[in-house]
Amino acid sequence: MKPYIVSIALMFTVACNSFKPFTFVQMSDTQIGFIDKSPQYTHSDSLMKAAVEATNALCPAYVFITGDLVDNPADPVQDSVYRARVADIKAPVYSVPGNHDYMGFTREKQEAYIALRGYDRFSFRDRGCAFIGMDSNCIKDGVKEAEAEQWDWSRGQSIFRFSKKRVWTWSLPGTHIRIMIRSSMESALWLRARLETLLGTVPPVTMW
Repeated sequence: MKPYIVSIALMFTVACNSFKPFTFVQMSDTQIGFIDKSPQYTHSDSLMKAAVEATNALCPAYVFITGDLVDNPADPVQDSVYRARVADIKAPVYSVPGNHDYMGFTREKQEAYIALRGYDRFSFRDRGCAFIGMDSNCIKDGVKEAEAEQWDWSRGQSIFRFSKKRVWTWSLPGTHIRIMIRSSMESALWLRARLETLLGTVPPVTMW
């Protein structure tokens, strides 16, 4: 079975004596227009408004939106609704594309996404943590050159991954790193094998 990973956002902690707990929010499948076929997508807009209000109430340090930002990337109204609501989030927002943001990965669609949304990946460190977001559409769609580019970009990074399927988790011995994967078992084992090439020995995967 071919692994199926829709979106990836990654985080790991590093030893830091001054580390203080903080909150971040991960959203996925905002997918404006998916369940709402009205011309202005008013139902999607109201749902996104409620999600943003709930997010702001948590006072997060960051917000990560992991794919399927809109249902149809060619629809300017969906884009307008998404942009307007995301602008109301009172925290830095980082996003990566999902399969609905491309409708099949090609380099041309990747370039169009970057022109519209900014870069298709992110990486930064703050508060004793490192955050990494990857565009996994090329992995899902088997575009090997683009996939290799993604892994080369992230090489050497230890990660904490969010997505939307069942949660599988493991810890790296002798570190503060815990890896969490929401995916099928096949996807979890596939990603574990990829991580093993980057990080060395990785313990067995267990369900959480």
